[in-house]
Amino acid sequence: MKNGLEEYGEMLVGGVVAVMILALIFSAGLLSVVGKRTQLQKKDYSNYQDFQNFSKVCQRTAPKIFYNEQKQWYAGDIISIEEIFSGEDAEGEKLAVEVQGIVDKSGNNQMKMYQQETQKVIFPEAGIYVFKLRVQDKEKRYTVEEIEIPVDKREKK
Repeated sequence: MKNGLEEYGEMLVGGVVAVMILALIFSAGLLSVVGKRTQLQKKDYSNYQDFQNFSKVCQRTAPKIFYNEQKQWYAGDIISIEEIFSGEDAEGEKLAVEVQGIVDKSGNNQMKMYQQETQKVIFPEAGIYVFKLRVQDKEKRYTVEEIEIPVDKREKK
């Protein structure tokens, strides 16, 4: 019992001393004095060539994906992706559109209707298909969009 009280007393004395030291540091303003001495000077990087190039790239608008809404798509059509979608960078240059996924309105994977080698899609049946598309410009800025394509079940005119 005596050992326990001695241990407890030592801990209590150590805690009181620690609190007094902390109170002295904060009340004397030692932290503010040390803080004033460690302030860093700010450097202006805006004149550096790398900074200017980086700023241009960051201000560049992201590429855009366009959908050809003028045409009507029908079940059984074999269509080039370039007929349906087009991509464009900030300067208006044409970009390749990458198909990352195709699902039907129910969420079922329909990538089997896309032929990656020929960049063509065959609509097996009427419905609404959601294409997940990606375009990337020369500065590695990219855009990913999901676009719904309605496929008509009526016969072509």
